[in-house]
Amino acid sequence: MEKLTVLGGSDRSHLIGGQSFLFDYNGKRIIIDCGLGLDQEESVPPLFSPLQSGPKIIGGLATHDHTDHISAFPYLEKLQCFDEGARLMASPQTAHGSYEVLYNGLNHNHGYSGFDWLAMPRFEAIEAPGEFELGGLKIFCIPNGHKLGSCLYIIKTPSGRKGMIWGDWCNQDQASACGMVPLDDWPDEWLPDEIWGSDFTYAGEGMKVKVPYADEEERMVVEVVRMILDGIFVRIATFANGKMPNVAIPLARALKQYGIPCYIDSTLGKNLWRVGNEYRWSERDIQLPAFGEESNIFPVYRKLREDLLNSSEPNVVVASAGFGHVGPIVDYLIKGLSRSDHFFASTSWLPSWSPMYQLKNHGHSGKEISLSFKQSEERVTLPVCAGIGHYSLSSHNSPIDTILFLQKLIERRGEKLRRFVVTHGTKDSMLLAKDLVKEFVHDPEDNVIIGYPGTEIPIV
Repeated sequence: MEKLTVLGGSDRSHLIGGQSFLFDYNGKRIIIDCGLGLDQEESVPPLFSPLQSGPKIIGGLATHDHTDHISAFPYLEKLQCFDEGARLMASPQTAHGSYEVLYNGLNHNHGYSGFDWLAMPRFEAIEAPGEFELGGLKIFCIPNGHKLGSCLYIIKTPSGRKGMIWGDWCNQDQASACGMVPLDDWPDEWLPDEIWGSDFTYAGEGMKVKVPYADEEERMVVEVVRMILDGIFVRIATFANGKMPNVAIPLARALKQYGIPCYIDSTLGKNLWRVGNEYRWSERDIQLPAFGEESNIFPVYRKLREDLLNSSEPNVVVASAGFGHVGPIVDYLIKGLSRSDHFFASTSWLPSWSPMYQLKNHGHSGKEISLSFKQSEERVTLPVCAGIGHYSLSSHNSPIDTILFLQKLIERRGEKLRRFVVTHGTKDSMLLAKDLVKEFVHDPEDNVIIGYPGTEIPIV
């Protein structure tokens, strides 16, 4: 028997992420991604009850090293789910970056111990995109454009089915990674006939056309340069993992001609930058530049942060976390929100509970706003005099991107897909996505499935 079980994902209106899939075959099992979902400020692990029976996990894959895709792997060690000699595999950036991300999770009460983190199998680097084997399965991996080292997997089952775990994906070029490898460049023998894991982060926006990434990046650069030359302190909240280089690299390049440095303030961001500088997996990954005068990008340590916070000279800081609820950005918000010579911007999808969402939608100049920061037990009320902005530097696909990809895939295959599992969205966005993909699947009423946690799907 071959069976796919969805372990992680969303069955709530505000929960997103937490992707995880279990594949059982011939008395063996592997796991693909194992992340924590985020609901309000609560970290939500995958559903582990299906692991309480059946064989131990002999192998695992990670599409990329974001918290919502890898940060529950130590739980598997805690629950003794790994078989002796289990192998975990990923691209070099994900393999080495996961070490930093999981270590960082120890500081954020993610529910596992240092022992669990140290005792779990270490990720091995997949040498290059293409075909490899794990647990007796032939698997194909290819860059999917979400971030450095991010990839999708197509698993050839013993019965001959080819199921694709898409992961988070993006087809637009970013400063640190090119978009997903075009479908025209995929080998015929690895075209999937089933989609087991998808990305509907933005499905709630329906068929809305996104602003091209390059246009939004240019708008950010032009506005930031103008503001800093006008004497405005610029603080951009962004994710340490992936988004930070996409923001800092184009800004640093533009600011260099004026002799103005670009600072990045994030412990995790600095460590992952080193990984991106040391490892390159494919020609679609950009090797991150070294810190220093040539790149015009400089890391911030605590003393320098204090200097930047108290400086009379305007400066540009790209700081984590992207939601604004934790990390160095909190210091900058508390110090600068009440000042009219400051500007704060977010750069990504924002949950409605996050401080950056509240500022983006309710941060009107001259009015007070109440914000919740993780390190504070009580909400903090601050007057808003600073400018507030948002740059849509999304590293996810849009629903239109998904439809265009599926149209081309069906054209190349010459027939519809056997099955499509809708995942990685909120409960509401996945319901919308289900209707979008029906036309590309045989017998869609039976074979388009929303992958709620605990969903079991017989493959054969």
